[in-house]
Amino acid sequence: MSGSKAVGVLFIVLSVIVPSSHSHASADYTSRPGTVAYALSLPDGVEVTLDGVLVEQVIGQYIFIRDPWPGCGLLPVYGEASLEKWQSVDVIGITRTVAGRRIVLAERILLYVDSKGRIPFRCWPKGPRKMEWPYKTDVLFEAGTLSDPPPPPDPEPPPEPVPTAALPDTIAYLKMNGTDEEHVQLPSDPTKPGKVVTAVFYKKDSQGNPTQTIDFFYIEEDDRSCGIRVSPTSDVQGWLALDPGCRVRVTGRLAQGRADGGGVYCSEASPVIRWNLIRANSSIREGGGIGCRYAPSPVIYNNRFVENDGGDHGGGITLEYDTNTLIFNNLFIRNHISGRGGGGLNAYYSSPTVINNTFVRNYCSETGKGGAVLVMGPPASATLTNNIFYNNTAAPPSPYPPDTGNSVALAGATASIEYCGAYPGDWENVGRNYYYYDEEDGGHPVTPGATCIFADPLFVNDGQDDYHLKLSPPFVSPCIDVGLNPELTGHEQYLAKDLDDRPRPVDIEDVGNNGTSSAYADMGAYG
Repeated sequence: MSGSKAVGVLFIVLSVIVPSSHSHASADYTSRPGTVAYALSLPDGVEVTLDGVLVEQVIGQYIFIRDPWPGCGLLPVYGEASLEKWQSVDVIGITRTVAGRRIVLAERILLYVDSKGRIPFRCWPKGPRKMEWPYKTDVLFEAGTLSDPPPPPDPEPPPEPVPTAALPDTIAYLKMNGTDEEHVQLPSDPTKPGKVVTAVFYKKDSQGNPTQTIDFFYIEEDDRSCGIRVSPTSDVQGWLALDPGCRVRVTGRLAQGRADGGGVYCSEASPVIRWNLIRANSSIREGGGIGCRYAPSPVIYNNRFVENDGGDHGGGITLEYDTNTLIFNNLFIRNHISGRGGGGLNAYYSSPTVINNTFVRNYCSETGKGGAVLVMGPPASATLTNNIFYNNTAAPPSPYPPDTGNSVALAGATASIEYCGAYPGDWENVGRNYYYYDEEDGGHPVTPGATCIFADPLFVNDGQDDYHLKLSPPFVSPCIDVGLNPELTGHEQYLAKDLDDRPRPVDIEDVGNNGTSSAYADMGAYG
């Protein structure tokens, strides 16, 4: 093959994650710069960058890429590389027309990987802004010159989509820009300008128990009072066919008036909410990211809650009268409330099980208790295990003592706190992180279990929202190998893998409890 060779050096490229704003998203994000549609609209000879695209096929010297939403066309990229279907990449190259077809002549290809730079990582759905994943590696590929690319082959036809069938008791609830669409067969074309599709499915698990799975959707701005709504009273029948592995991004939503759940609202239903980025949503009342009310047993795991505002309480999540909510492997980053409390999580007359989550810089302003977590009202009783609480901040009102309950606050409730790490703080002043507020006597510190620690968790890069734990001696996180193993929690089916989808636990050589008879889990969402 003639032409030059472009060689990747396999280094990790770090980028600063820029928070989403609350501004309305553009309706034409499917053709913004960085998309396949945009590249197809350019003349020849223009350098173009495509971000967060998926590899669909690799045929000979061509890589066929597309954007991660239904109905998107394929774009041939000339650059022979060892890539596989479903991998996420950025492509930088020059537009050309060959044999009447638009191609891009690759100059650089970046593969999305995990934080260790080893395993390819499926990116979140792309939207109005460039993809925000800080870990990528250069891909080794062979590329020709501008003058000699051969005609691209015809891509293989995709298989017929297999819909999520409308089985008995399976209901899809569809809204488009706030308007109910009755008896709609999905998908209806979520790429059409001005249309924003929300679908909620009602399914049964393998034992036949009713459950709902919120998965495989992309949500943008529209005029509803909340993002996704889960309710057992919806009666619209339908089905959905989307690409397996698509993720949900609920971003920039505002639940107005006394509405709950800026991003997702669950009412008398028990959804499984997983693998989502829930970011910059707001509720004037409660539950900036997710609001659940009278939900018997939701499961919320492997999500990222970033910069949501919960109004009165529950910046990331609010639970009200929920009996057995499971919250596992989530990141809670800079979520906020200005009322009662629970910058990250508020449990009101609810008894959640909260395991292997990382709470970072969640905060309460004005009169809020519980910078990370607030559990309120008898008979509420939370189980907190393997969590990391880092630099969370509460603002308890007078006459309660200041600088208390920054990690966990209890008010008329109880909690089991084991295998958790809090920072800053120490055993001499446990009330700084764990505090019980009482209207009669003012309250008192809550002493966590002896398995808990007070130490800097030593994140890889707090400034760039990388909350993996440092593993390189002498900088080894004290949160490694000190947690409770998944099989001992009673929830191994959710905790056997971490937020990176890696097995948990792993015995790491020369770190922590390495060399013992069994591996130990880490605290937090990773490891």
